[in-house]
Formats: sequence, C-alpha cells, structure tokens
Amino acid sequence: MKLTNIFVKNVKPTEKPKRYFDGGGLYLEVTKAGGKYWRMKYRYLKKEKRLALGVYPRMTLKMARDRLNEARLLLDDDIDPAEHKRDLRQTKIDNAANTFEEVGRELKEELYDALHKEGINLKSWFLDNVQDYLSDRSQLKLFVVEEDVAMRISK
Repeated sequence: MKLTNIFVKNVKPTEKPKRYFDGGGLYLEVTKAGGKYWRMKYRYLKKEKRLALGVYPRMTLKMARDRLNEARLLLDDDIDPAEHKRDLRQTKIDNAANTFEEVGRELKEELYDALHKEGINLKSWFLDNVQDYLSDRSQLKLFVVEEDVAMRISK
C-alpha cells in the first residue's frame, strides 16, 4: 500500500522502530523516540544496502519519492547511490577547504625564498591586500573575481 501525506503526518511511534513501505524500496522508518526518517532499500552488486534520503517533515513524501527516482537513475547507470552521495559530500568539503586564503598560504610556502630574493614580502602583501577580501570565498568562486582582483592590485 502506498503511503499518504496524512498517514505520514499522523503515524505514531511504537516500542520498536517500525518501517512503513511505500514501494520501489522507499520506506519511512519511525523510531521509538518519534523521529521519522526516509530511507531507500536497494541491492547493489548482490548486496542489500540502505540509503538515507531525509527526515520528515523537512522532506515531504513527494520529495522523498523524487530522491528515490534520482537514486534509481543512478542504479540504472550502475552507480551506487550511497557512494555517489558520499563523493558529493567530500567534494563540497574539499571545495570549502580550498579558499583563496589556503591557496595563498600554500603559495607563500612554495615561493617564499624566490620572492624574498626579489625583495617582495609575500606575507605582508597578501595580508594587506587580499586576505580580508577573499578569505571566505571558495577557489571555484575565485575564478569569477580573479580578473577584477588582479586589476585592483595592479592599480
């Protein structure tokens, strides 16, 4: 039996966690504390796996079904949805770590001796001109402003 919005809203916790299946591997897991979690049950390379899709009410039944369809498309392309989700999360973490400040510090470490011989104090220049403006921007966003920054610095 397919789940309905009314059922999902009104379902009460029991003594043990309980699963209410919607079809296609989608189910709502209700914990004894009352938490409602959307999950997907699937098989990949002959192993049964579960994928967390979201938490109700932040994720509605329709949104959970949409995520299920996206995961099914990945499985059709022979991609494990859990690994794909993990890779996306890691990419976001890596991009957040690649701020201009971090790249600038690496550049300073690598080129400090060469620039020092030329009389350029990279650390002071960096801290005076660039750090406050770009420290929170990711490396990907940097490319958009890179030309503008280069023009400001050269003036």
